[in-house]
Amino acid sequence: MKKIVLSLALLGALASFSSKAQAQGAAPFWAPQNSIYNPAASLGNGFRLAHVSIALTNPNIVWGIGGELPPPGATSYTFDKWVKSVDGGATWTTGNIQFGTGYTVGMMQAIDANTCFFMNYSNNGGGEVRRTTDGGATWVNMAANGVNFTLPGSFPNVIAFFDANNGFAAGDPQPAATATTPAGPFQIYTTGDGGNTWRRVATSNLPVAGDAEYGLVGSVARVGNTAWMGGTDQGGANAKVYKSVDQGRTWTASNSPFTDVGGIAFSTATNGLIVNGADIAATTNGGTSFAPVAYTGPFYGQFDIAAVPGVAGMYVASGLRDVPTPTANDYGTVITGNNGQRWTQIDSTIIRYDLDIASNTVGYAVGNNTNPPAGQQPGSLRAIYKNSRPFSSILAARNNAANNTVALSVYPNPSSNGVFTLGLPSGTRNAQNIRVFDALGREVFRRQLNATSAVGAVGLPLDLSSLKSGVYTLELTNSEGTGRQKLVIE
Repeated sequence: MKKIVLSLALLGALASFSSKAQAQGAAPFWAPQNSIYNPAASLGNGFRLAHVSIALTNPNIVWGIGGELPPPGATSYTFDKWVKSVDGGATWTTGNIQFGTGYTVGMMQAIDANTCFFMNYSNNGGGEVRRTTDGGATWVNMAANGVNFTLPGSFPNVIAFFDANNGFAAGDPQPAATATTPAGPFQIYTTGDGGNTWRRVATSNLPVAGDAEYGLVGSVARVGNTAWMGGTDQGGANAKVYKSVDQGRTWTASNSPFTDVGGIAFSTATNGLIVNGADIAATTNGGTSFAPVAYTGPFYGQFDIAAVPGVAGMYVASGLRDVPTPTANDYGTVITGNNGQRWTQIDSTIIRYDLDIASNTVGYAVGNNTNPPAGQQPGSLRAIYKNSRPFSSILAARNNAANNTVALSVYPNPSSNGVFTLGLPSGTRNAQNIRVFDALGREVFRRQLNATSAVGAVGLPLDLSSLKSGVYTLELTNSEGTGRQKLVIE
């Protein structure tokens, strides 16, 4: 079933917010890439990327799917173009997608520079899985290979691969329930040869689906050989979370506390988060059960949520805050490092619809690229963004700011001979503990000042001339808190 998205009118308003915000400077963490803006391409009002996928075999390869922004007053988008980078986002190529009439793109899965899959669907039901093996020149319908989402009641929702050969594509229960017959099982196909052949998962390997139960486009996560899918129950019951531990060949189900599981991400095989608007629930047992999270901080998760592979408990989310009248600061991206308990804002005022993160150092977000007037170069509002530094640095900066409660001044810094003058906080009336750490975190200097010495020593000589050239961290602790300062010895 199609995931509920924002209306064109609201998206247009948000684009207006973004344009105004960009006049004051680009967001510092998400670096705009050399985008698909190209005056020769006649992209009119601009470009919107709705989906992004980092190749499973190489994090320097990334694909996206989108299309031209419609003129004012239009009621729909047409996603008919692909974009691709094979050099970590430095340069991009584009091309056209081929798919059935009346369909729109649902989600995608990149394998390598030549191979990529995408799903499409019709709002009236039905859809396709298409694959390119020639770098985007042609996109072949996989129906002839065994994936058939044109059956009565078919609606494709997700596609995911575990490696270049093994993957699955899943849709709503098929056939759909009628007044006299119950719904069939979820329509799931698996492949073990890179998509050359597909086989539908047998009913005996699937839980019974409810008559008002459906999948949701893009609600899927995977870790190792395990996958999870979210969905919705339009009969008012809580939605289920489906899980496979064998690359999609057999499935089990568990209950969620939400009627919709629009977003799902797992940090490890046991720890994951599900999202329903502004609500979050967490699991610590691989999805057997989920408990609501009473989180702190701002949470934007209506568009997407993604785990940061290799960093347990870390997730990034994008979207719009659940407020009646959104403003520029009510949408953006946020991050957590403790399984959703506390969220920190990365940025705001930029629309980013989809995320894909390969590691702590490689991640992409996609949104709108508004073209400037003719003859002008594009500004910082781009369709493609890449993290400019590790995701963990956002939380490190937050923690440092929270812990850095004592003001310090050190001069000269850098020092050519290792001798500094430490300006202690004025009016200090308690003992000071001074420590210095090298780049590996090893303590290399310690000094204790009692309260009497601290009061008189406003400018305290700090002789580190015995240390080698390099970068060090000075830490000063007293009863009022802790202050830290980087020191450079040349």
